[in-house]
Amino acid sequence: MLGFLLPSQLYLVIKEKDRGSLLFSVAIEKGDWFSHRYIHSVERSEVIEKFKIDEKGQILAMESWTSSFGAGLPHLSKGQSALIDGYYVLQEIEEPVSSLYLLPDDLFPHTLHVHDETILLSASPYVGVVIKIDVIKLPFWSYWYTFADPQKI
Repeated sequence: MLGFLLPSQLYLVIKEKDRGSLLFSVAIEKGDWFSHRYIHSVERSEVIEKFKIDEKGQILAMESWTSSFGAGLPHLSKGQSALIDGYYVLQEIEEPVSSLYLLPDDLFPHTLHVHDETILLSASPYVGVVIKIDVIKLPFWSYWYTFADPQKI
């Protein structure tokens, strides 16, 4: 019962998919946006995918920016399209995403942007392992206890 009175906090976390090891965490709020940028391995063009944390604390895919079309690149199935600064942009997608699974490599820069922070995913410890990007909700008091032992997340 006391849990209802204690505040909780949302965290954007990156974990190794297979081992569950915590690689990164940052506090986020409902309404916050984050994105990742990478070079498409076949098209050799930049892709930007933007996400928002909804009122339930879930990840929503919101925008996809590509400078070309090709295999594995987003296409219009939902939302609005526009041409902005040379990018084909899908906007207002608002598609729920339970988790993001990525396999960063070191051939081209791959970055995650959240708040004013840029995380280089194309470097250690992220490169070469499948990572899971997720949102978790923890009671405020449990942050230090939980993140001291990442297996508890």
